[in-house]
Amino acid sequence: TADQFVPYTLWILFAHAHDAFEISPLLALTSPDKGCGKSTALALLSALVPRPITSANITPSAVFRVTDYYKPCLLLDEADTFISDSEGLRGILNSGHMRSQAYVTRVSGDDHQVCTFSTWTPKAIALIGELPPTLADRSVTIRMRRRARGEVIERLQLHRLGEMEDLRSMAARWAGDHLDDLRFSDPAIPEGITRDRARDNWRPLLAIADLCGQDWPRRARESACRIHAAVSEETSYGVTLLGDIRGIFRTRNVPSLASEEILEQLHGMEERPWPEWREGTPMSARQLARLLHPFGIAPVKWKQEGAT
Repeated sequence: TADQFVPYTLWILFAHAHDAFEISPLLALTSPDKGCGKSTALALLSALVPRPITSANITPSAVFRVTDYYKPCLLLDEADTFISDSEGLRGILNSGHMRSQAYVTRVSGDDHQVCTFSTWTPKAIALIGELPPTLADRSVTIRMRRRARGEVIERLQLHRLGEMEDLRSMAARWAGDHLDDLRFSDPAIPEGITRDRARDNWRPLLAIADLCGQDWPRRARESACRIHAAVSEETSYGVTLLGDIRGIFRTRNVPSLASEEILEQLHGMEERPWPEWREGTPMSARQLARLLHPFGIAPVKWKQEGAT
């Protein structure tokens, strides 16, 4: 959508102008299911950002060593398969949000020399579900979905990504010409973005939009307000619910579950809102279906194998 296109484009320029800023927002590409275009969007980023390094899995030590040595644009795909299980990795990625704190200290070599590694570099993360809260708080999030039936889009031809080198060079030239302007910029933040961390995340992108001129300042602020509002609501309810249900299916290791079985598990999650969803009563099957409907998920009738 247009709301997604605007921050995606501005973030590409941000990656080229990264050193002009004090805050480095993650670009989070999330979806409720596979097949929503996250990997394709990441592949397109790899053709347009500076020094891209793409990985579908990475260790904490690899992050800070690669970042310190190459100063890449780090693109992490399939993050739902590894990021929630690694507290160390989350801490390192979190550290790279603010330039003054973008360091980790480690003991290295046979002589146990104390070394400081930089974690200051642009990073984009693609995953099914939701980022862990501390990372989501440091992100500009783009919600992706499957193409609707009848919706016509132009398919990205991956073998032609090499032809985008001219666009990458133009982005690098633009960033180089405007580094000083961006370094001292103080863009107006829309009142609709209320949280301080979110305002910090959008500030670099809005500064770039202001320098681009024409209708970019307006489009950027409108997109920022709508995305911020949608992310706040979905994170609280819909996406959190999807993550919990996905965890239930992984634990049970079955291809399908009855709504009653899902609700039984949800009602047992005391730290979640599901046990006291409305006026102190547990979430019902109708309420469950309503919350999942925006993601294209609906219950279907099925007959359990062996049932009479």
